[in-house]
Amino acid sequence: MNQLLFSANSVVPVFIVIFVGALLKKLHVIDDAFVDTSSELVFKVSLPAFVFSEIAGTDFRSVFEARLIIFCCSAVCVSFLIAWFVAPLFVQNGRERGAFVQGAFRGNVAILGLAVMENLSGPLGVAKGAVILAFLLPIFNILAVVSLAVPLSDSKNSSGRKIIKSIVTNPLILAVVFALPFSFFEINLPYMIAKSISYLADISVPLALIGIGGSLSLEVFKKKSYAAFASSFLRIIVFPLLSVLVAYLTGLRGDSLGIIFIVMGCPTAVSSFVMAKAMGSDGDLAASIVVVTTIGSVFTLGLGIFLLKVLSVI
Repeated sequence: MNQLLFSANSVVPVFIVIFVGALLKKLHVIDDAFVDTSSELVFKVSLPAFVFSEIAGTDFRSVFEARLIIFCCSAVCVSFLIAWFVAPLFVQNGRERGAFVQGAFRGNVAILGLAVMENLSGPLGVAKGAVILAFLLPIFNILAVVSLAVPLSDSKNSSGRKIIKSIVTNPLILAVVFALPFSFFEINLPYMIAKSISYLADISVPLALIGIGGSLSLEVFKKKSYAAFASSFLRIIVFPLLSVLVAYLTGLRGDSLGIIFIVMGCPTAVSSFVMAKAMGSDGDLAASIVVVTTIGSVFTLGLGIFLLKVLSVI
């Protein structure tokens, strides 16, 4: 019961900020131009700052569990492939397909995932989660760009060179590349620079959530609900169940099994909406998936952790 309550406390504030964004749009405090501009700002500046700070501040040498890292990275890649081949059953065009696939495989590990890990396993769980996150972020970002760019290439007649360029010049991927040396060699940034990056990173989530709320409408949600619920079902039910089952059969137990469940079962990352909007994919569908998985994970995360504890496997 405590786990269920904690999950609710972790997720409900996210939904409240989304609601605030919708209310601000209703009251004409923000408009479509604000949503577009803020999405660009988050995608190109604040989210890369957040990614950089997360990886640069992680000490790989203190906590490293190769088997767990390999499993989580493999599970994410397999979930991407499943979503890629399932997507045509629920969406009609390239703009929707990219948002559907990204919404299904890209979890909010950096924010919600680490919070739940801390409650489940304490500081050790957070340390393991941070190291896993450092490996997952490049995978998330590369697969996200692929899932958004490749379907759009069919309608835009983009060349392979343009698709590759969109991947290697992606701000989030560049943030990972620049952060890795600071992590490996334990380089500390000057206080003024680190603090500035921290300021930029801190605005990424609230600004993105307000943008999601501002982009939502009841009519849009009705039009996108079929695809949004299908992608969300994969994200918070199918993928965590499959991952935990395979992990259990391969001998993983305890904190490791709990971390795998959280990584694969946390709601869709807010950045999926930002990237979809910025890269010309279906931002309405992406926002709908974030909202559905966020609400749904209040119940699925808490219930899943409760069952794993009852079964004495974590």
